[in-house]
Amino acid sequence: MEFLYDGAVALFTDWKALLMIAIGCVLIYLAIKKNMEPALLLRVDSAAGVNRETFTPRAYRTATTAANAEILTGYMRAVVTGGTGKKAAVDGLTICGKTGSAESSLDGKDVTHGWFVGFIDDAALPYAVAVVVESIDDGEGGGSTAAPIAGQIFTYLRDNAARVAPRARTDE
Repeated sequence: MEFLYDGAVALFTDWKALLMIAIGCVLIYLAIKKNMEPALLLRVDSAAGVNRETFTPRAYRTATTAANAEILTGYMRAVVTGGTGKKAAVDGLTICGKTGSAESSLDGKDVTHGWFVGFIDDAALPYAVAVVVESIDDGEGGGSTAAPIAGQIFTYLRDNAARVAPRARTDE
Protein backbone atom coordinates (compact mmCIF):
# COMPACT_ATOMS: atom_id res chain seq x y z
CA MET A 1 0.00 0.00 0.00
CA GLU A 2 1.09 3.53 -0.62
CA PHE A 3 0.19 6.08 2.02
CA LEU A 4 -0.08 9.74 1.13
CA TYR A 5 -0.62 12.17 3.95
CA ASP A 6 -2.68 15.31 4.11
CA GLY A 7 -0.40 17.83 5.63
CA ALA A 8 1.67 15.55 7.84
CA VAL A 9 4.66 13.41 7.05
CA ALA A 10 6.40 12.34 10.19
CA LEU A 11 9.76 10.77 10.96
CA PHE A 12 9.99 9.63 14.56
CA THR A 13 11.88 7.46 16.97
CA ASP A 14 10.07 4.94 19.14
CA TRP A 15 10.20 7.23 22.15
CA LYS A 16 6.45 7.48 22.78
CA ALA A 17 6.27 10.62 24.89
CA LEU A 18 8.29 12.77 22.51
CA LEU A 19 6.53 11.16 19.57
CA MET A 20 3.16 12.34 20.84
CA ILE A 21 4.52 15.85 21.39
CA ALA A 22 5.92 15.91 17.84
CA ILE A 23 2.63 14.69 16.35
CA GLY A 24 0.78 17.25 18.44
CA CYS A 25 3.02 20.06 17.15
CA VAL A 26 2.40 19.03 13.54
CA LEU A 27 -1.36 18.97 14.09
CA ILE A 28 -1.33 22.32 15.90
CA TYR A 29 0.60 23.98 13.08
CA LEU A 30 -1.81 22.51 10.53
CA ALA A 31 -4.84 23.67 12.47
CA ILE A 32 -3.42 27.17 12.71
CA LYS A 33 -2.28 27.39 9.09
CA LYS A 34 -5.07 25.52 7.35
CA ASN A 35 -8.00 25.57 9.82
CA MET A 36 -8.52 21.93 8.88
CA GLU A 37 -9.58 18.92 10.89
CA PRO A 38 -6.41 16.99 11.76
CA ALA A 39 -6.02 14.11 9.31
CA LEU A 40 -2.91 12.11 8.61
CA LEU A 41 -4.06 9.77 5.87
CA LEU A 42 -5.28 11.22 2.58
CA ARG A 43 -5.65 8.09 0.45
CA VAL A 44 -4.75 4.41 0.24
CA ASP A 45 -3.68 2.92 -3.09
CA SER A 46 -2.95 -0.70 -3.91
CA ALA A 47 0.48 -1.73 -5.20
CA ALA A 48 -1.03 -1.59 -8.70
CA GLY A 49 -2.01 2.04 -8.16
CA VAL A 50 -5.73 1.43 -7.72
CA ASN A 51 -7.30 3.78 -5.22
CA ARG A 52 -8.86 1.82 -2.36
CA GLU A 53 -9.92 4.66 -0.08
CA THR A 54 -9.81 8.45 -0.10
CA PHE A 55 -10.25 10.72 2.89
CA THR A 56 -11.28 14.34 2.47
CA PRO A 57 -10.09 16.95 4.97
CA ARG A 58 -12.88 19.04 6.41
CA ALA A 59 -12.94 22.45 8.00
CA TYR A 60 -12.71 21.74 11.71
CA ARG A 61 -12.76 24.99 13.59
CA THR A 62 -10.78 28.18 13.56
CA ALA A 63 -7.71 27.91 15.79
CA THR A 64 -6.79 31.57 15.45
CA THR A 65 -7.38 34.51 13.15
CA ALA A 66 -5.89 34.54 9.67
CA ALA A 67 -3.79 37.55 10.69
CA ASN A 68 -2.32 35.70 13.69
CA ALA A 69 -1.66 32.62 11.55
CA GLU A 70 0.29 34.76 9.09
CA ILE A 71 2.31 36.33 11.93
CA LEU A 72 3.20 32.87 13.27
CA THR A 73 4.04 31.71 9.74
CA GLY A 74 6.35 34.71 9.32
CA TYR A 75 8.16 33.93 12.56
CA MET A 76 8.55 30.29 11.56
CA ARG A 77 9.78 31.33 8.12
CA ALA A 78 12.43 33.53 9.75
CA VAL A 79 13.68 30.52 11.76
CA VAL A 80 14.43 28.75 8.46
CA THR A 81 15.72 31.72 6.47
CA GLY A 82 17.99 33.21 9.11
CA GLY A 83 17.78 31.31 12.37
CA THR A 84 18.41 27.91 13.86
CA GLY A 85 16.39 26.07 11.18
CA LYS A 86 18.52 27.11 8.18
CA LYS A 87 19.51 23.50 7.49
CA ALA A 88 15.86 22.67 6.72
CA ALA A 89 15.76 25.19 3.84
CA VAL A 90 15.18 23.80 0.34
CA ASP A 91 15.60 25.71 -2.93
CA GLY A 92 12.24 26.36 -4.55
CA LEU A 93 10.18 25.79 -1.39
CA THR A 94 8.99 28.14 1.32
CA ILE A 95 9.75 26.21 4.50
CA CYS A 96 8.57 27.41 7.92
CA GLY A 97 9.67 25.70 11.11
CA LYS A 98 10.81 25.60 14.70
CA THR A 99 13.84 23.88 16.20
CA GLY A 100 14.30 22.81 19.77
CA SER A 101 15.61 20.33 22.25
CA ALA A 102 14.07 18.19 24.95
CA GLU A 103 15.89 17.04 28.03
CA SER A 104 15.29 13.56 29.40
CA SER A 105 17.11 10.70 31.07
CA LEU A 106 18.20 7.35 29.73
CA ASP A 107 19.58 4.65 32.00
CA GLY A 108 20.01 7.23 34.77
CA LYS A 109 21.95 9.67 32.60
CA ASP A 110 20.75 13.05 31.38
CA VAL A 111 20.29 13.12 27.60
CA THR A 112 19.13 15.73 25.12
CA HIS A 113 17.02 15.13 22.05
CA GLY A 114 16.97 17.55 19.11
CA TRP A 115 13.80 18.24 17.16
CA PHE A 116 12.44 20.19 14.22
CA VAL A 117 8.79 20.73 13.34
CA GLY A 118 7.88 22.59 10.17
CA PHE A 119 5.79 22.79 7.05
CA ILE A 120 5.89 23.72 3.38
CA ASP A 121 3.98 26.97 2.90
CA ASP A 122 2.50 25.98 -0.46
CA ALA A 123 -1.05 24.75 -1.13
CA ALA A 124 0.27 22.37 -3.82
CA LEU A 125 2.44 20.53 -1.26
CA PRO A 126 0.55 20.89 2.03
CA TYR A 127 2.90 18.86 4.22
CA ALA A 128 4.25 19.23 7.72
CA VAL A 129 7.20 17.29 9.10
CA ALA A 130 8.36 16.45 12.62
CA VAL A 131 11.84 15.01 13.18
CA VAL A 132 13.26 13.91 16.53
CA VAL A 133 16.90 12.88 16.95
CA GLU A 134 17.58 11.12 20.24
CA SER A 135 20.64 11.49 22.46
CA ILE A 136 22.42 14.30 20.65
CA ASP A 137 25.90 15.49 21.63
CA ASP A 138 26.44 18.37 24.05
CA GLY A 139 26.25 21.69 22.26
CA GLU A 140 23.99 20.40 19.52
CA GLY A 141 20.30 21.15 19.10
CA GLY A 142 17.47 20.60 16.70
CA GLY A 143 18.99 23.00 14.19
CA SER A 144 22.15 20.94 13.76
CA THR A 145 20.61 17.46 14.09
CA ALA A 146 16.93 17.36 13.16
CA ALA A 147 16.64 20.28 10.70
CA PRO A 148 18.99 18.68 8.11
CA ILE A 149 16.85 15.52 8.14
CA ALA A 150 13.71 17.61 7.71
CA GLY A 151 15.44 19.32 4.79
CA GLN A 152 16.02 15.92 3.19
CA ILE A 153 12.33 15.06 3.59
CA PHE A 154 11.26 18.42 2.14
CA THR A 155 13.69 17.88 -0.77
CA TYR A 156 12.13 14.47 -1.42
CA LEU A 157 8.65 16.02 -1.41
CA ARG A 158 9.81 18.74 -3.84
CA ASP A 159 11.55 16.29 -6.17
CA ASN A 160 8.62 13.86 -6.12
CA ALA A 161 5.78 16.38 -6.16
CA ALA A 162 3.91 14.56 -8.93
CA ARG A 163 3.94 11.39 -6.86
CA VAL A 164 3.22 12.78 -3.39
CA ALA A 165 0.94 15.75 -4.09
CA PRO A 166 -2.66 15.27 -2.99
CA ARG A 167 -4.75 13.92 -5.84
CA ALA A 168 -8.45 13.74 -6.49
CA ARG A 169 -10.02 10.30 -6.16
CA THR A 170 -10.09 8.15 -9.28
CA ASP A 171 -12.59 5.36 -9.60
CA GLU A 172 -11.38 1.81 -10.21
